[in-house]
Amino acid sequence: MLHTSAKRSGQYSTKPTIKAEQTISYHSWILKFTVSQEPYYDLWEAEDSGNGYTEGLDIAVSIIRSQDEVCDNLGRTPWYPLFSQKIAISQGVYEGGYAVNAVRYPSEEYMTSWYLTTDLYDGNVQSLMVVHYYHVAFNRPDLLKYLALPFGFRFYVSATEIEVWYDDNVANI
Repeated sequence: MLHTSAKRSGQYSTKPTIKAEQTISYHSWILKFTVSQEPYYDLWEAEDSGNGYTEGLDIAVSIIRSQDEVCDNLGRTPWYPLFSQKIAISQGVYEGGYAVNAVRYPSEEYMTSWYLTTDLYDGNVQSLMVVHYYHVAFNRPDLLKYLALPFGFRFYVSATEIEVWYDDNVANI
């Protein structure tokens, strides 16, 4: 539980510094403060299905740990996407059942910088859909562990194969 009072000038303020139902980003996941008993709050996390929030931090911690593990194994510092950022995807990414090719280019701050395509991608950048990261998170949780890899990384995931590699040509665009 978090108490809303904060010590200021030697006195405690009873004014909340956190608002009920306020959301915050925890790296690649989103959390929400809910009132447990005034003046205390509990942290809830987005359900992995995207259908609301659930008490605790199990999903968030699991996702961050898996992302950290992938980055640690490659000797890289995680570069976490945020829930509010956008990601470019082709047809077939949400649906699953298709191999996913992914590349992380340096890009604008509002983007995660990830581009995810399947065999349905026709090579026309205009055909890519720019969606919020959380849509991919809810529809393709199997890809989340790779999405904290920094610029220059690529990955390929199919039903039978997983490859992750660094591409200097991508990192230096």
